[in-house]
Amino acid sequence: MDDDDVIGSESERAPEPRGTLRRGVPLPAAVHSHRRLAVTLLVLVAFGGVVAISRAGVHGLKSAEPAVQAAGPPAPPLSGQILALAAGQNVVYVVADDCAQDCRPLLVATGDDGRTWAGLRLPGAPVTAATARTWRLTVTGGEDLLAIQDPAGKTVTVGSTSSRFQTHKIVDGPPLARAPAGWEAMLDLCPRIRCATPALEYVEPRTGVRSLLETQPPVPARVLGVGGSQIWVAGVDPGTRQWAAAVSADDGATWATSALPGVSTAAGLVAQLLPVPELDQAYLVLGKPDGQGGQALTDIWSVRASGAPSQVRPSTALGAVEGAVATKDGRLVLTGTTTTVLSPDGGEKRSDASDVDSTRFVLSNPMRGPHQLLVAAAIRTDGAASIALSGTGDAGDWDVRPIVLAR
Repeated sequence: MDDDDVIGSESERAPEPRGTLRRGVPLPAAVHSHRRLAVTLLVLVAFGGVVAISRAGVHGLKSAEPAVQAAGPPAPPLSGQILALAAGQNVVYVVADDCAQDCRPLLVATGDDGRTWAGLRLPGAPVTAATARTWRLTVTGGEDLLAIQDPAGKTVTVGSTSSRFQTHKIVDGPPLARAPAGWEAMLDLCPRIRCATPALEYVEPRTGVRSLLETQPPVPARVLGVGGSQIWVAGVDPGTRQWAAAVSADDGATWATSALPGVSTAAGLVAQLLPVPELDQAYLVLGKPDGQGGQALTDIWSVRASGAPSQVRPSTALGAVEGAVATKDGRLVLTGTTTTVLSPDGGEKRSDASDVDSTRFVLSNPMRGPHQLLVAAAIRTDGAASIALSGTGDAGDWDVRPIVLAR
């Protein structure tokens, strides 16, 4: 691919070198002698004049200090939508629609929780916002590598804030006994166009080699959730025609199964599986798409690696939900037109969309982020592309930070 045709900010130009001063031509000795005398007289006269002026108090004289150049105006935030978001242990990656420049997608990253941002270069031709929305973004490995897969599963592009992005063609390889430790997030469900039955596969982002797991889950996986080293799947058991969940704590080598007889099997429901590896449990969330990117939730279940599942029942009906994330202490955060936090003990906190500096915003696509924080896309009424971070997920605890690239 042509590396000159990329998405991202252009590299900064180096400042032009300044010219050097030319040395003067040496003067004869006699001229030096006369100049020394003249200079001495001028210095004495000037000194006397300065003393007289300072005593008389003359106004309107300019300061001898060099003039301080005024700082330029701060760079404005990106104006557009967040098309995709992914977070690692230390870095948050965002594909944003920069509508200040013909709404072209940009890949940007922050390593300090949104305080500063840098643009990153991707190989290949520029893409539309519609194409960028179909990318699957995954951050994995100790290096916080970002892997971008195209929707057809033909290529994977990988890089980071400290390494150049490269695109690899995805090719089939031999089965794997287990997913590589630290890279479990690269697991995905094999689509029906390639797999007749649901199966888990792993794409090695550094080479593009795709492999099926040797030991597949005992449940036909309809939904997948990965948290830390735990791999969760859930689906409808063809034997019982009821939902069941399976979890692996050893990167897919062995599996434990839990029956979920109370979960609705109604057609048209979309499922999410949100692991809480710290507590050996996960949330299974089901809902009906509302046609506007959200869901009307119908079922919320707490599933445990061992033990009976339990249904989570909000006190009142939830509005449209844009996304969900489970915290390390077992709370479930649901975002959208309202932000709702459900606790394992039955506690519930709910509030409407919040505001920052009188600008209203709602949260979308929440996930676990760097430094024990939650991160989400913040949809603001002023159109500034922003992320939001929180230590608790509570509605009043989100810090909204716009994406501002250095000039």
